[in-house]
Amino acid sequence: FQCPGQGGTSYYTRKSNYGLNAQQIGNAPSTLHIIDFAHGPTGSAHDASAFEYTCAAKYPDFLFDRDEFAWGDSAYAVTERMICIHKKPAADIPANSIFDKTFAEHCMSALKGCWSCLSGLHVSINSNNDHIRASRWITISIIFHNLIIDLE
Repeated sequence: FQCPGQGGTSYYTRKSNYGLNAQQIGNAPSTLHIIDFAHGPTGSAHDASAFEYTCAAKYPDFLFDRDEFAWGDSAYAVTERMICIHKKPAADIPANSIFDKTFAEHCMSALKGCWSCLSGLHVSINSNNDHIRASRWITISIIFHNLIIDLE
């Protein structure tokens, strides 16, 4: 997709495309419901920085009860409510790799699989309003994602 006209390089991701950084927290055991999310930072934003905008980061005791926590990848800081999956060299063990992908990526993969509009930036961004409109695509997709899971 094309480079955004406003701040284009900041939308360029580590995966060599243009996008927004969206953080989502799924429930455990996973029903694929998304219980918290934040979006708005551009694709170049580091996941750990973008995570700071979530309710899970700001108010973890509001979102999680007693012994509940979220799984995160190695980019996130370990807290009482955020447990990181395996880091190298343990991440290179095949059984650990399967476990890590299942818990850390399962919900996001289901979301992107259902809503292909979330794979890459499919709208032109040439103003602040365009950025807001692109962020709304993410919000609407998450709402529909959760509604469909409830109906199934």
